Amino acid sequence: MLENVRYEPGETRDDPDLVAALAEFADAYVDDAFGTAHRAHASTEGVANRLPSAAGQLMQREVDALSAIVGHPRRPLVAILGGARSATRSRWSSGSSSWRTQCASAER
Repeated sequence: MLENVRYEPGETRDDPDLVAALAEFADAYVDDAFGTAHRAHASTEGVANRLPSAAGQLMQREVDALSAIVGHPRRPLVAILGGARSATRSRWSSGSSSWRTQCASAER
């Protein structure tokens, strides 16, 4: 078990030296953190590119649920988008999507 690497120097820069150090601890990488999988950080993207990697069961359930909602939504569909960055929500809600019938964007 490792300490939280979030505040480790080089984590958010996907530092190759930190990636190499972290990869020394494992033979494979399984990512089960859907909420952080998009980050190009040393402990996620960096290690996943250096070791054999896979999505975990929780990640797979999240992807399956999202795929079902986007691919075969039950109508009517209401999407509530949240998050810290309104610019991200704007990109989603301003585009036309055949699967979206109504979208409510909530500010935090």
